[in-house]
Amino acid sequence: MSMSGYAGIMSPKQKKVTKESRLVDWNVEVLSKLLKHVITRRQALGLNSPPDGEVRLDRSEGQTVLEEVREIITLPQFVATAAKKQDDPEKTELDSELKKQLHEYVTTLASFYR
Repeated sequence: MSMSGYAGIMSPKQKKVTKESRLVDWNVEVLSKLLKHVITRRQALGLNSPPDGEVRLDRSEGQTVLEEVREIITLPQFVATAAKKQDDPEKTELDSELKKQLHEYVTTLASFYR
């Protein structure tokens, strides 16, 4: 009789799945917190997201993907007035569809490490 059937005893495969699901959940939580910060800052600045389905690509004709790589990421300037009126990111609720997509995305990435 297999010992894996008893409560509290897991097979190595079960342990790996449990560990992986905990890591996925943790990464989803970290990314969710970062998204909340982005959302609250954008709201404080009065910036709107593009409409659903609209994708903005800045592509130059005749260039390869590697040629499009930029060495510098331009960060937005700090706006003190926006920071003062920014809501608490922890109070921001993420849409359930967004949470689902984020979880699926992280799970997919995690599957590449098996």
